Amino acid sequence: MFKIGQKVVCITARWEINYDEICPVKGEVYTIREFMQDQQILGIRVKEIVNLPHHYTDIGFQECGFNVVNFRPLQDRPTQTSIQVFKDILAGVPIKEDA
Repeated sequence: MFKIGQKVVCITARWEINYDEICPVKGEVYTIREFMQDQQILGIRVKEIVNLPHHYTDIGFQECGFNVVNFRPLQDRPTQTSIQVFKDILAGVPIKEDA
């Protein structure tokens, strides 16, 4: 579902902070730079936030990651091939053609 380089949107404002880490902000867009995993959670690190590594009991000495459940993929604007085009036709909305 997620891949490196993908744009994602943060969907939570609640983070467990251990060492004054910078955390994602709800509603902001981020770019996945890498994945990390502890025993139960798949996490991501994003290009826009880099924290210093610290010792964590569950993942050892490394930079913190953020649980992927707190993000959703960024949706691109509808294109001419999306279902929205057909909904617009039915609603009588003029179709804007690309030049």
